[in-house]
Amino acid sequence: MKYEIPTTEHGTLRKSKTKYDHTYSALLSKRAELIREDKAIQARQKDIAKEVATLDATLRLIGFEGDLDAVRPQKQIKRVFGAGELVRLCLDTLQASDRPLMSRDIAKAIVEHRGEKATTEAVTNMTKRVCRTLLKEREIGTVKSSPYTGRAVVWEYVGLHDK
Repeated sequence: MKYEIPTTEHGTLRKSKTKYDHTYSALLSKRAELIREDKAIQARQKDIAKEVATLDATLRLIGFEGDLDAVRPQKQIKRVFGAGELVRLCLDTLQASDRPLMSRDIAKAIVEHRGEKATTEAVTNMTKRVCRTLLKEREIGTVKSSPYTGRAVVWEYVGLHDK
């Protein structure tokens, strides 16, 4: 079904003929906005490609002989915690507990402490971080792990040791 925005010869909107005229209008406006945004992005991509080509030419001009295609941007790391913050939260959680905890229990406590919803995905992602952190702390001697069931382990706070 072809739809045209109901306008008068002067370009103003006419009174709606169907109950969907406003919906059509809103959706068509959003579509036009996205097309404009897409064209702007494509234009910016072309500008970036020209800038990269200029930089490549300049590098060659001043004597760079390496493989320019091998130079890629490093993946940006999203910092979730400040320096030492996750270690502190893990140790605080273990110290406050009256029993050894699994990594997942510690992760759930940290997610909730940060005021986030403890969804399965959030807890799973945090559990990976907690495991890496606690493995490093075990090497230092701040925590110890004990077998639990299967591959699972529980963690206990041992205390800070001077080395």
